[in-house]
Amino acid sequence: MQLRWDNQFQFAGYYAAVWQGYYAEAGLDVEIRTVRAADGDLLSVTEEVAAGRATFGIGGADVLLARDQGSPLVILASVFPSSLVAFYTRADSFIHTPRQMVGTRVLRRPNDLTDIQFRAVLQLEGLGLADVVTVEQGASGIERLQSGAVDVVLGYRMTAPFLADQLGMDLIEIRPETYGVDFYGDSLFTHADTVRLRPAMVDRFREASLAGWRYALQNPEAIARRIATELEPGPLVEDALAFNRFQATRVTAMLGEEGQSLGHVNRERWARMQAKLFQLGLVASDELAPAAFYTEQDSIERLLDWWRQLTLWGGVGAALLLLAAAIAYVRLLRRHVRRQAELLALSRWQLALTVDAAREGLFEWWLDTDRVGCRWGRLADTPQLETETETDDLATFLAKLHPADRPAVATALADLASAGGGYAEVEFRLGHGDAAPWFLLRCGMPPEASGRPAVFGVVLEITRRKRAEQKLERLAMQDPLTGLANRRCFDDALARALAKAARQERRVALALLDLDGFKPINDRFGHEVGDAVLQETARRLEAAVRTEDLVARLGGDEFAVLLEEMSHTAMTLWTERLLAALREPMHVDEHHVRIDASIGWTLFPDDAERGRDLMRHADAALYRAKAKAAGASRAVAVRILEGGPPALVPAAGDERR
Repeated sequence: MQLRWDNQFQFAGYYAAVWQGYYAEAGLDVEIRTVRAADGDLLSVTEEVAAGRATFGIGGADVLLARDQGSPLVILASVFPSSLVAFYTRADSFIHTPRQMVGTRVLRRPNDLTDIQFRAVLQLEGLGLADVVTVEQGASGIERLQSGAVDVVLGYRMTAPFLADQLGMDLIEIRPETYGVDFYGDSLFTHADTVRLRPAMVDRFREASLAGWRYALQNPEAIARRIATELEPGPLVEDALAFNRFQATRVTAMLGEEGQSLGHVNRERWARMQAKLFQLGLVASDELAPAAFYTEQDSIERLLDWWRQLTLWGGVGAALLLLAAAIAYVRLLRRHVRRQAELLALSRWQLALTVDAAREGLFEWWLDTDRVGCRWGRLADTPQLETETETDDLATFLAKLHPADRPAVATALADLASAGGGYAEVEFRLGHGDAAPWFLLRCGMPPEASGRPAVFGVVLEITRRKRAEQKLERLAMQDPLTGLANRRCFDDALARALAKAARQERRVALALLDLDGFKPINDRFGHEVGDAVLQETARRLEAAVRTEDLVARLGGDEFAVLLEEMSHTAMTLWTERLLAALREPMHVDEHHVRIDASIGWTLFPDDAERGRDLMRHADAALYRAKAKAAGASRAVAVRILEGGPPALVPAAGDERR
């Protein structure tokens, strides 16, 4: 058994299968190997299994890459339903999204599991490797992130947060699935020859491994302690017990104590992974062959194969006994099928009964007749809907939805139909206008057991949740006092604007503005007047920019403005007009308040190409402006002097009194 990393709780199920005797009970003698060879080099799990040096391995997207290179590897069971990959930045950085990584230094190992998902996220965000600066993987990535040698590290959620905590460093964790890259995590695989020649052994190994995982999930502390005390830890881990307890917490949170979905293989998800690898140019085909998945060979066919072999060997008596066993097994199978059909009918009756009592609706779409039935049930905030089933064709059903939501629903249903199976979730509004109620459709396409392909699902009323989410989203991106964008919103907008300007070869101006003499206003007139001054300043700033520009309040009396397609001359004129507008007296609660301001600004790409550098330049310019005498134009530009280091150069009119 070849692991993909060092001894740790990430592989607890396989250790438990050894320690609890599950492999031994299955007649198997299993040796578990870590990823490190005797000489210290890191082994390739797929190469070890493909070459026959290991019988089983743990992999993910690398299995698909190996298959594309001609290695007939077979996926046996998916243990982790989601990828362990994440991208990490320092908590004190401005990098919270992939778009904010433009121009940053990224520590990556080309084409490994973390890098594949990183490239997929960049592609979905309209970016590419050319938008970041690649730093080759070397020493501990978290240590290099702490030292400032890199800005982004591609790592694993089972390891990186623990190592960062050891160093006393806080991280920002960016997960691929948040941006639509939903890859499987650790999955058990083997060679096609092993499945063909030793199918019974493969069955026993698979079941014993899953039994080991169930034991480990129910006894995480005991297994974590044994791993820490009995197995050699990795070189980066100082406290093996604390590390394995950390992983145990994360694994049980992901799988649950019972691990009920252990081993389930969703072929559609694997097919989507193959298609994504094809889009990235990493594999030659966007289709994944059925041979990539393990299916227990039909017992009757297996018995017939044995019967043929025994006949060739002359064991007619044994063959007849085996054939009789096969017939008995068929009868048992038929009895089992009848029982399952009865249970299915009972489940359908229970579901129909539950719908009337619960605030849920039922959805069905029959592909052969294009008929859509929707039994809305007693939905919480929409009592006007009929509880009886409404029957339409798909086009009529879609016409009842909000125009902005129709494409998403139509695409989700079409994808299910074209794939012939799978699962989908999609949100939509029923009706038109902002007050239309929100619903969540969860649906899937089961196997065509009845010969009639159909999509079935449930409809949940989520209006209150959506209203709350929209309110929270506005609050998260908006300054509550002025209604302007806040720092988080401004950071996102800056990253997007720089990426767009780089593609279109255009300029972007960044201006920082700070009110002069604001504290005395607060002290003399009170905070209510101070708040009113900030609100009026915000109004004047918004009046001074175009619709495509952005004004933000960064905190206190500091504001930021992002202006697209601005030249040096245009910015100089704009700052002069803005300062004049800000100097106009403000009438607040019968008080006449006169305020002044300082402005520092800079240009992309003339002065810098990264957002953090532009902010630093603009801040330096603002500091220079505030140091000047009161009454002067405060506009100061940061320019890059040809052949020399960055320097502050006054904008036109800077010395005017």
